[in-house]
Amino acid sequence: QTLVGHRSEVWGAGLLKEESWLVTVSSDKEMRIFEIYPSKENDADTTSTSLSVHEVPKGTDTGPVNCRLLGTIQRQFSNRVLCIQVDQTGKNFAVMSGESVIEMYHVREAGELE
Repeated sequence: QTLVGHRSEVWGAGLLKEESWLVTVSSDKEMRIFEIYPSKENDADTTSTSLSVHEVPKGTDTGPVNCRLLGTIQRQFSNRVLCIQVDQTGKNFAVMSGESVIEMYHVREAGELE
């Protein structure tokens, strides 16, 4: 299945937080963060890679791997994304785009936000 939600073409994607989150970047200046989790009904099937999008709570599983939209971040620049690079910790990532622009982001833990 297809992850939906961007209003224009997706230019890049990367895995964050020990591969439990997926970040996508597109030409609409938005980054979307999805939580990735296995379906309880399909725990035995580990060969499939299809994804289904849910904006409903966990537990409404329809595929072997499910995604739930966590949120959207507006990029500062609208330049075409050339690539997205995630560091080894999965907590920092860079979005590299045309015209010599690199946007840096850090994923904060819940305790860091207080």
